[in-house]
Amino acid sequence: MQCYTLKGLISDLHSEIDNLHSELNSDENQNIGIETITDKQLSVRLSEKGKPYDENIRKVNYEFLSRNIGLQHIQPIIRIVLSLVNYEINELPSVSTASKMMH
Repeated sequence: MQCYTLKGLISDLHSEIDNLHSELNSDENQNIGIETITDKQLSVRLSEKGKPYDENIRKVNYEFLSRNIGLQHIQPIIRIVLSLVNYEINELPSVSTASKMMH
């Protein structure tokens, strides 16, 4: 059952990435550029003091954990899924940092 939920989650992530690509193409047609997306480099850090991780990366961690995916597997899964659509992510929380986010 866990394998099925992981496949479903990856499928959902692919759909979300496809939606982002569509939005990007729409924005480019309107001459609106988003540096982090057009460079295919994603950033998950805020520019606030201490450079905390943004809310989206926290949500992804919560979602994976709610589906019984271990903390040590979250970072590799995110990187693999993004690499499938030619994106790189500059920095993801370590296992210990992700664990602290959950408390």
